[in-house]
Amino acid sequence: MSSLFAAAAALLLAAPMPQGAVSLRDPGAPPAALAEESQVRDLCNALGRRAASLDEPEDAAAAAAAQKERDALAEQAAARTYRVDVPSKGFELGRYRASQRELELDGDHPLRAVENRLTLDLDGIDDVGFLATPEQVAAWTREKKAGTLHLTVVFRPADACAGNAQARAWRLAGTPLSWQLIGEKGLVAAADDEGISVVSIARSGDAATAAVRPRTVRIEKVSLDDAGEPGKARLEGAQSALDRCAATAQRAGALVIVFAILNGHVRDPQVIVDGA
Repeated sequence: MSSLFAAAAALLLAAPMPQGAVSLRDPGAPPAALAEESQVRDLCNALGRRAASLDEPEDAAAAAAAQKERDALAEQAAARTYRVDVPSKGFELGRYRASQRELELDGDHPLRAVENRLTLDLDGIDDVGFLATPEQVAAWTREKKAGTLHLTVVFRPADACAGNAQARAWRLAGTPLSWQLIGEKGLVAAADDEGISVVSIARSGDAATAAVRPRTVRIEKVSLDDAGEPGKARLEGAQSALDRCAATAQRAGALVIVFAILNGHVRDPQVIVDGA
């Protein structure tokens, strides 16, 4: 006799942690470094070249050609990705959420780098979190006070620079692609373009290894339209398949899935809530 019933399963995905080296979303071409004042000035000049210069040619064709060249240079500059190392005094650590073992960045403070000449306003800085134990947070705080902890950000510019070239100070908005905390002995934590932690580093002596948290799925709740059917017990056999699915998850979250079962086979699965 066929068995047909609808079910809604709430699944909790544990946050994935990559094995070995840090793996971030590919930002495309290798990012250009913004480490010196001249590099910041050149970038801001390129991004601002859409505006007509004071020595604009009087000839209309020449002026159009000059404008086309400016547009091309600005587009090239805006399409590239850039890497900035923010020193200890150029960023602030935020609150530590012990329940999730996550240390936030303090988004109320803009990032300041390149000898305080560049101010960065990056989207989503309020959402950046690094997985960390209380002991790691204490160690990172000590390193930050000592000036040996810095933040490396890869980003893409969002608009032309603000600021004052005469004052040698620039302000730039952008879209982040990756975040990394670098300590005295190297990488200690990283987050992806959405600010979600992708690795936490555990140290043994001078060797740094990735602290791996297994990727798993836990069935939190099953609701059936047939009250006589057992709930979680009917899905116990699917646990290994669920764990294989979780191995490809990008981040933690909750899923609510609606499906039907006919003759022991799942039919018409639909995700109706995706908090992952």
